Amino acid sequence: MSRSKKEDIRINALPITIPEDKQELDFTFFPDKKENRFVLSRHEYPERFMAAYPNAAKSHNELYTAGRREAETDKKEESYNIRIVPGKAPQFASGLYHHALNTAFEGVADYRRFNFIRRPELWFRDSRADEDGFEAYKRFFVTLRRTWFTEGWGLFIQYAGHSYRYPHAVAGSDDVTIDPDMLSRVLVNGYVMHYKGLPDHFLQQAGYRGIYPVVNLKIRKSIGQFPEPDPSKNKLKEYVKESKWFRDEILLKQGILENIGWKLKQKDWQAIPKNSQYSVSHRSNILQFGSGSESDNPYTGLNKSGPYRPPAPAAYRFLFILSSRDIDGAGRDFYQHLAGKVPGVSGLNHYATIPGKLRGDWIEFNNEDDPLPEIIRGLDKLQRDPNSAYFAFYLSPITREEPDEGKHLVYYRVKEELLKRQMASQVIERDTIMNSNLNYSIPNIAAATVAKLGGVPWKLKAESKPGLIVGIGAFKPKGFSHRYLGSAFCFRSDGTFRGLRCFPDNEPDMLAASVREALYTYLEENSEAGRLVIHFYKSMSRRERKPILEMLKTLGLDIPVVVITVAKAEQEERVLFDVANPEMLPRSGLNVPVGKNDILLCNNTRYFLDSRVKRGFYFPVRLRFWCSEEELLYSQGVKQELVEQVYRFSRLYWKSVSQQQLPVTVKYPEMVARMFPHFKSLSLPDFGRKSLWFL
Repeated sequence: MSRSKKEDIRINALPITIPEDKQELDFTFFPDKKENRFVLSRHEYPERFMAAYPNAAKSHNELYTAGRREAETDKKEESYNIRIVPGKAPQFASGLYHHALNTAFEGVADYRRFNFIRRPELWFRDSRADEDGFEAYKRFFVTLRRTWFTEGWGLFIQYAGHSYRYPHAVAGSDDVTIDPDMLSRVLVNGYVMHYKGLPDHFLQQAGYRGIYPVVNLKIRKSIGQFPEPDPSKNKLKEYVKESKWFRDEILLKQGILENIGWKLKQKDWQAIPKNSQYSVSHRSNILQFGSGSESDNPYTGLNKSGPYRPPAPAAYRFLFILSSRDIDGAGRDFYQHLAGKVPGVSGLNHYATIPGKLRGDWIEFNNEDDPLPEIIRGLDKLQRDPNSAYFAFYLSPITREEPDEGKHLVYYRVKEELLKRQMASQVIERDTIMNSNLNYSIPNIAAATVAKLGGVPWKLKAESKPGLIVGIGAFKPKGFSHRYLGSAFCFRSDGTFRGLRCFPDNEPDMLAASVREALYTYLEENSEAGRLVIHFYKSMSRRERKPILEMLKTLGLDIPVVVITVAKAEQEERVLFDVANPEMLPRSGLNVPVGKNDILLCNNTRYFLDSRVKRGFYFPVRLRFWCSEEELLYSQGVKQELVEQVYRFSRLYWKSVSQQQLPVTVKYPEMVARMFPHFKSLSLPDFGRKSLWFL
């Protein structure tokens, strides 16, 4: 197939006209909830209502309306009548129109619900995607937004993947093997509901025999059934294909919009004008490796020339931790691959160029269910050479699919015990070793090993401007009441940094303290800090920003603070794609403003229009900007400089030779936040604060 040298950038929006948007209409608001009414929060109350009924607006946190004036069948019911032009009350209009959309799909979708931000979620049966008895449903969200590129309302169609219905009802069959405690969402009478707190009238109408569980991870673990992931699957192409199916077969063919009096301006996806498209410099794709060689592909560069800066010269010893049963099996196979003794497979030293031979010691254990005590005893007995630097390979017999959560703690505790002894480590699952594709893992292991030993696998050719960047990522482990934040700071243009921290997200003062430490470290090496840039995993709240701004004031630093929220756009309703490209993948570095200080950045390996991409079909990254000096963001040049900074840091991910979607400023701290809460200690060992042990 010939590759297109043109591009046609679209967004998953259909521009529509809503006639009632500009009409003055009658509405009735009620304090009481009824089935045909939708809820309005206080911030959605129209100004005209608050002016006409100030006491009611203050006394009710929520009100309900059916979207029209109801007949006064019950004169005793408290109500408030008002005439409103919906378009002049945007928050109210959004709730009104989404309620109309949700109602329009009654009897069309197999199941539906309002999600947590009250947007319709619609389920449609897809028997072709059934999994061993699980009934498949493809899911969509429909969202209305006012946008600059649709000149009014845009209807966004978001394909949200497949979910599965368990084949047996909650009660009424001897075949049911799942515990009620495993249930989260259920399907009943055309609705998607939470099992806990299911309204009484649903139980009365359907009974437990009519309630079907939605398959979740707990259910999958209980029966040992997991889908085989396909790492080369083009999810973006699937997203566009399924969204088109919904648009053509459901929205258009069934006349959904016409039924509620709305009109489509066009039947195809909204095009993004050329003058609204920006690009990152191609120089930001170029990486440097050993001997000054350059490539835009980490594997190619590492394979050809080795790391940009190998670990410092030292006597390196490698420690192998493995089960007794693996010594003559998986352990031998792994060592053979690592040492480059398998025909056609380049070993660790080919990619990592670590001085010395792959020699070392080993610790074996017999109890595969709980190997930690034996590993700790082995580490305590290890006769260490004081002149050698140690690196451990832990061959884990416990897989990711193991249903016993307690067994997974061994992974984290082994990491912690090694850190306490100033050892970086690499964990490899036995299943990975026995997989015939182990040779593809060696370059990834090599890149991570170089980084963990203090080397630089590759760096950017394009030097970034000096400045302090603090990255904050987050993760909420199962069973923990709080999300944990990881922070990494003092990133330089070569990807190195000076510190790691981790703390609960309910302590904004800890966040400010982490930023303060980053400032101190930065100012020790630089005369001044022109600005502080924070890459954050979500929108930073005023409560989180306040201690940081107060800390800067206390230090006498009058510098602007820029917060960039970095998020995967596949979780958003707005997605860019190139319909002129067979894979639908936009050119990497392309970025488009989709709102005020809100940009979608395409980040992949399609560097040229005729590039062939075989994997890594990433969705765009969404970047939202906040600045303590708002006028700085008036400049498109400043925003493009900040976009390019995010883009470059996504090319410094050293856990793998595959290009990643998110910048390491967010990704690395998230990885720390995944692991640290499971440590026995309440703080990271000193060695763990200054190394990339988590890769």
